[in-house]
Amino acid sequence: MDWKDIASNVAKVAPGIGAAIGGPAGSVVGLGVKALCGFFGIDSGAQDAAKQVEQALNNMTAAEAIELKKADQDFQIQMEELGVKVFELEAKDRDSARQRERDVGSRETAVLAYLMTVAFVVAIGMVLYAIFFGNGLHNIGEMAAGLIGILIGHLANKVEQVYGYFFGSSKGSHAKTGALAQQIGKALESRQGI
Repeated sequence: MDWKDIASNVAKVAPGIGAAIGGPAGSVVGLGVKALCGFFGIDSGAQDAAKQVEQALNNMTAAEAIELKKADQDFQIQMEELGVKVFELEAKDRDSARQRERDVGSRETAVLAYLMTVAFVVAIGMVLYAIFFGNGLHNIGEMAAGLIGILIGHLANKVEQVYGYFFGSSKGSHAKTGALAQQIGKALESRQGI
């Protein structure tokens, strides 16, 4: 049994930890695994940690289930606090970069931003022109089409970073991530009939 399978069982009692473990790979999964292993007194780095957790879940008493529910509530509060701290750090990082630009008085950041935006618009324009007025893109090979896709994706990402730098990153993006995590938890709960 792996952690994804365990997540659905954990979500019955501890939806926050279950959603973290069953969610997309990343640091949140590790935090969920660490919290669950810590609750049962299991070393999260052990080779058979998942098996030990599975056995502990199967042998869990009603009193332990109540304690796990409390641990889940603490875990959810900790995750919310971490989210706020991460956002604050990102905001401070952006502010210090802007302050540096004011102190130095350099225009190179603005010039790079304009170049990136113009390059993106030109690339999109060239692709659209080829589709609607040229011979289309069906004459190019798969490798060239893949390369064009990669380049446009890269440029789009850089333009998004430019907007994030000059206009601030979207806190709504962080809220969307949190809402998705809640939906995953609800989906796991509903799938388990809770």
